[in-house]
Amino acid sequence: MKPDQKKPEHSPKYKRGLSMSEKTHNDLTELCEHLGINPHSYISNEIAKAIQRDRLSLMVKQHQDDALKLLAGLISNEKD
Repeated sequence: MKPDQKKPEHSPKYKRGLSMSEKTHNDLTELCEHLGINPHSYISNEIAKAIQRDRLSLMVKQHQDDALKLLAGLISNEKD
């Protein structure tokens, strides 16, 4: 790194504990050996994908709820 370059800023990391059955542990180990990655990376990536998928569903629902509230407000103002 050159002296005039700044170190890239990293986002904070949060630790979570994880327990799994022996079968899941063995399956994960076998899969990761086959894929050539470590279990931590696999778990982190899969959790991130699931969170993004589920968060998208949540955001769609929130936007639908907001739109329905707005529509209900417009309809009630029309009646007045």
